[in-house]
Amino acid sequence: MPALEAERSVWLREIQAIVRAVLGDAAVSLREEMFLEEVADWDSLVQTQTVVAIEQRFNVLFDLDELAAFSTVGALLDTVQRKLRPA
Repeated sequence: MPALEAERSVWLREIQAIVRAVLGDAAVSLREEMFLEEVADWDSLVQTQTVVAIEQRFNVLFDLDELAAFSTVGALLDTVQRKLRPA
């Protein structure tokens, strides 16, 4: 499991870089337990831009149920993990 944890850490850093780019704020720091609304200036437009950028970066598509479940950074990572490493 350590390999998966390391991979998940990489994905978190990549998603953090995407959020920083969308917000134009290099100081944004994400943690898995963090609610997305805790990110300064987070709104529906930022969420849409972030989701599109994540879909492009990881070559995945999220359905509406998955989008609705993105309450925390960890939930977002869980969904990326399921898309990239299906059981």
